[in-house]
Amino acid sequence: MILFRRKYPRWWFDFSMALFKFATRVGAYLFLLRDEYPSGL
Repeated sequence: MILFRRKYPRWWFDFSMALFKFATRVGAYLFLLRDEYPSGL
């Protein structure tokens, strides 16, 4: 679409930012998902 219209549509930018934010949150959740609690046992 960028090649034909030579501009980046706003809805495409918004969608890609929302997808990036969602993927970042899921990745952080999975990265921090550890079974350390309770640590005293």
